[in-house]
Amino acid sequence: MKSIIVGGGIAGLATAIGLHNKGFDTAVYEAAPAFTPAGAGILLAPNGMEVLKRTNLDLFHRVQQLGNQITRLQVVTHTHKKLAGADFKTGNLCYAIHRAALIGALAEQLPPEALHTHKRFEKFTEGSSGIKVSFEDGSQASGDFLVATDGIHSRVRGQLLGKLPYRYAQQTCWRAIVPFKLPQGYQHTFTEMWGNEPGLRVGFGAIDDEHIYFFATYFTSAGGKDDPKSLKQDLLSIYKDFPPLVLDFIKTAQVANILRNDIYDLNPGSQWHRGRVALVGDAAHATTPNMGQGGNQALESAWVLAECMAKVVQQPQRLTTGFAQYQQQRLKKAHKVVKDSWRISRLVNLKSGIARGVRNLAMQYMPPRLAEANMEKVYALEYDF
Repeated sequence: MKSIIVGGGIAGLATAIGLHNKGFDTAVYEAAPAFTPAGAGILLAPNGMEVLKRTNLDLFHRVQQLGNQITRLQVVTHTHKKLAGADFKTGNLCYAIHRAALIGALAEQLPPEALHTHKRFEKFTEGSSGIKVSFEDGSQASGDFLVATDGIHSRVRGQLLGKLPYRYAQQTCWRAIVPFKLPQGYQHTFTEMWGNEPGLRVGFGAIDDEHIYFFATYFTSAGGKDDPKSLKQDLLSIYKDFPPLVLDFIKTAQVANILRNDIYDLNPGSQWHRGRVALVGDAAHATTPNMGQGGNQALESAWVLAECMAKVVQQPQRLTTGFAQYQQQRLKKAHKVVKDSWRISRLVNLKSGIARGVRNLAMQYMPPRLAEANMEKVYALEYDF
């Protein structure tokens, strides 16, 4: 059987690897001229790392080589008062890695002839014996089923389910990879600092010995644009109350490498497949990045889909059953992550200084075992195939 995958990001490549491992003839079609990531860095949480391990040991070890192990997460105020934190237990591996390195590692696991660029999706046509995908350049691809991994603004999902509502989190986000060496004690810690204004945060961690990944959020209306000439000074002004360390790596960042994106998610929907088409990753369950789970949930969905399709490769009549099992297995957890992440964005956006103070106290006095239990639920791969 042949699978067509539209979208060559983390979700698309991971889905292709999983299906390829199960014996499917798989092809990935990416709109961009190359398999380049739309992002800077990513934190591969224990669930994402475990998915890679179960998918392909060579891939798992390659990511370990390319990334930097994170042994602790901490959330502090901009004055460095502790709000929350957790150490990763033995066996719960977490790595910070450049998205380009991750995409490269994923692509290496697929035959070169399976990867196609300059292929922007136009439409699909479904028949009783297969599906045909048309691209804007006039070319077509035929297969037995289609997996849409083309992100939150999925064109495939638009044709399949119509227009779905996006939710703006009232925050924009700047991200960058910066050549910067963190001080002693920070090398294996990912730190998130919350400021004294709504939506004001900075997160950072090392992705290797010489580079860090940082993100910075800000409460503002959607659609804002940066002036390259003043961007760095604008950021230094917005985050002026943060520690010198933060200001130093902002100063070091190259303006051309600073990405800006407004933060949206999808209001959780309960339909991820229809006919010969299934949705994976942000096309199905786009989430705000507050829990660092966007890419990790995409990896989970890719892996679960492949496991649910294992019998389909020999029994094509089970296609709908495979899709339905995938949705049933993943829906509850993915929705919980989306909802919990959205709640965090609401907490970050509190406008009242008093409310933010109460929030901080509540976070400080939350029993560590409760926070750890919540994290363990996110990291657990509790599926029944």
